[in-house]
Amino acid sequence: MLEIFLKIVAAVTGFCLPIIIAYLNNKLAHLKNGREIRSELLKLAEDFDNSDLNKKPILYKDRMAQSLFNNDNLTYHEAKYFSNYENADFWVREYAKIRGLLNRKRNSLGEVIGFTPKYTNWGIFFRLVGYFVCASLGLIPFIMVNKYIDWMEKYYENGMLVSIFLMIALPAISLWISYVCLKYAERCTACKMFLTDFQDNAFEIPLLIDPPENPQV
Repeated sequence: MLEIFLKIVAAVTGFCLPIIIAYLNNKLAHLKNGREIRSELLKLAEDFDNSDLNKKPILYKDRMAQSLFNNDNLTYHEAKYFSNYENADFWVREYAKIRGLLNRKRNSLGEVIGFTPKYTNWGIFFRLVGYFVCASLGLIPFIMVNKYIDWMEKYYENGMLVSIFLMIALPAISLWISYVCLKYAERCTACKMFLTDFQDNAFEIPLLIDPPENPQV
């Protein structure tokens, strides 16, 4: 009995041991890569605040900002603006979602100093109206399904295939337009929320002023 038990343990061990070793190696490699990535990000963050960076071409600075914040659409001036606030990674992540809906305000040096929305409240209103109108038109075939099928059968019997195509295509196009209008209004709402949250909850990092070398008593 003991011999059978030992054979079972040996078989189970021989089966599980390679899996355990592979898992541990993968975890160790992941931890090593994680440490290397964090080390590289710390170096990037240090270089990003280096005064010598201003001498570099703007393309170099853009690439550095994109690597630091892991966003391919970010520019150096945008990253520099957010780096003046606490939790800059979070704000950059949220900003990236609605970036296309914002205008960037700049000073005389070209530095970003704030954002204004590209859209207007009237634009959102008309999109919502377009959504309800187009959604209503697109849902007509589903509301009047029996009558709609009767019309299509009559058109088919009369050889009016173009009319059948239009009866299918127009509601589909209307539903697509309603979806586009709704997504635009949704993105504008998200943009409004971002601007409000940023204004209320983003805390600017105070500038560090070096103390005088020989303070007077």
